Amino acid sequence: MPNGVPEAAPPPFDPSRPFPAQRYRLRFRLGVLYRPRAFIGPALRGAFGHTLREALCLTGAPTCDGCLALARCRWPRVFETSVLASLPDRHQGEAGWAIAPLLPVGRRMQPGEVFDVELALFGQSRADLTLLARRLIAAVSRLPEPALAGAAFEGLFLGDALLSPDPRTIPAGHGQEFPPPPPAPHSSRYLLEWLSPLRMTRDGADLPIAAWRPQDLVHSLCRRIRQVLAEHCGQEREVRLPWPDLSPLGKLRLDVSAMRETIVPAGRNADGRPRRLRAHLGVLGLEGPTELLAALWPLLWIGQHLQIGKNPRAGFGRYRLVAA
Repeated sequence: MPNGVPEAAPPPFDPSRPFPAQRYRLRFRLGVLYRPRAFIGPALRGAFGHTLREALCLTGAPTCDGCLALARCRWPRVFETSVLASLPDRHQGEAGWAIAPLLPVGRRMQPGEVFDVELALFGQSRADLTLLARRLIAAVSRLPEPALAGAAFEGLFLGDALLSPDPRTIPAGHGQEFPPPPPAPHSSRYLLEWLSPLRMTRDGADLPIAAWRPQDLVHSLCRRIRQVLAEHCGQEREVRLPWPDLSPLGKLRLDVSAMRETIVPAGRNADGRPRRLRAHLGVLGLEGPTELLAALWPLLWIGQHLQIGKNPRAGFGRYRLVAA
């Protein structure tokens, strides 16, 4: 309250307006048989970072430590914003992207089958579509999975529409925002089909699936929406979401019977040993009063575009929402 004048309340979040983000699909066609061994999200993110560094690094130095060009370089801004922590506040990261490989889990894919990699862009990063799409294509060619590395690029899609067979020739007006969500269906059960591994945490620790609560899911979703709006979409202040108090969500119930556990590689520990995380895939049921689910519908609808959840840039947290 500067000078005795109370600050205005944060503006309410209006999910009926277009959301300042967009999601694209890059389609690839397999050349040989693919036998899935693990979720490749972390490996794809790592390869993506290497290809971006080749395109954006100003010096070619092996690391960013002590680099005199760090304040002018776009690579840490776009990929690893934590590198900028040692710089003055005016040097903030851009980031504003998330990737998710959409591959069937546990099913062999035959030569000639296609798979997609989703690229979500938030705020100002949408202007970098050409650069990021080209680097993502290069990243797929460098994956440690030989079958995927040999896949041929088929085209860049917006929804089901082909934007371009060549990311160097993307037409103008390709769609800059998510449209507003459709009206909420009258249903007492929603299904969230998880297309990439889901983890839930509380106080920094992973939760066993039997301890998952609807409040954890909605809290993660609200935090993700706030993060995107505050960090990447020019919001000067935190927006006000419908549930600062999550107690009404105690009326909801999660059905986890159709979820199955999977192991996700996540880099290496400090001692160099491979780090593996337990996560879940499948269909998560959300059940409760129809009016409460209807109030959640816009947030859930937006959330399926934003990859909510732990480590979203590594490909966690992508789901598809339907009403049962």
